[in-house]
Amino acid sequence: MGMTSHDPSIPRVGVDADAPVTECLQKALQERFLLCAGNIKDCAVRVVTAAELEQRGPRLMRQHRLRYPDVPLVVITENDADAGLVRDCFRHGAFDVLPEDEVDSALARTVERAIAHVQSGNEREDEAQRMAAELGKRARDLETALNTVRESYDQTLVALVGALDCKEKETACHSQRVAIYSVLIGVRMGLSEEALENLFRGALLHDIGKIGIPDAVLLKPGSFTDEEWVIMKTHTEIGSELLRGIYFLHDAADVPRSHHEAWDGSGYPTGLVAEDIPVNARIFAVVDSYDAIRSKRPYKEAMTHEEAIPLLQDAKNQRLDPDIVDTFSIEPQSTWIQLEDAVGENITFEIALQSCRGVPEP
Repeated sequence: MGMTSHDPSIPRVGVDADAPVTECLQKALQERFLLCAGNIKDCAVRVVTAAELEQRGPRLMRQHRLRYPDVPLVVITENDADAGLVRDCFRHGAFDVLPEDEVDSALARTVERAIAHVQSGNEREDEAQRMAAELGKRARDLETALNTVRESYDQTLVALVGALDCKEKETACHSQRVAIYSVLIGVRMGLSEEALENLFRGALLHDIGKIGIPDAVLLKPGSFTDEEWVIMKTHTEIGSELLRGIYFLHDAADVPRSHHEAWDGSGYPTGLVAEDIPVNARIFAVVDSYDAIRSKRPYKEAMTHEEAIPLLQDAKNQRLDPDIVDTFSIEPQSTWIQLEDAVGENITFEIALQSCRGVPEP
């Protein structure tokens, strides 16, 4: 297929080895690109043909992004393709979508734009790598886990929480509890399944930015100095940047960034007020407060459910969203006990959602 010899300076454009590709593709790419079947990882761009899209559907792009996150996708559709299909292509990671009758005139130019887009992102990628180096060995272990995960988002989340657990032994169990609690409140508030999944991921990874906090500060048994408190506060922005740099966690970054904002504007990092705070972060703040009250710590004993609810009510209109506090407060203690039974080392969003939908309405 394509040219018989390969000049290393000529970018490769990959297609699936089984894709029914005609000579018109190579003709459209002219002599500026080499069309190659298979070996997608060695290509600058991948082209998905209309026939391949019809056979496998937009989900093939999701599989591609897991395996080859650095290779952009250009998708060719039939001329009369439904607008919903085109939207699905973009939603699943297509760089651009071309109808078949535009291939001859636009494919080469679109491939050039895709390559330029990747090249323009190199500086941001370099900056992300420098930040990862500064986070130290545990962050590098986390990056390695992220780079090796290909088959499951859930495996990635487990690796992220596990990396944080290396620093704070109580974090994983706490993170899993507040993640499933958050989903229950999101269900009660009528959030969409997509929003619930982002809420679950953000809640599970709410403190992932603490990976970047020095142990001398993070694990300090006493009170922080003013300088240490400034350092500690940066975990919200570190966590947000980490998640925003991972395409399938981008929309979950609002919880790590904003879970210490307060309804009355007294929180951090930006002092957002009331409904300016993302709803997922407001949900999480209530859930996190409840779990903190109910948990034993070196500096305090655990309180009962009956003792926790009045404390949440007292925080309404100050630190916590009053409507969400009320939604939380009407749930009986049996709700949270039932959800705790679903918590495990490998909890997934599917498990959390199924468990929450199985909890009876109060």
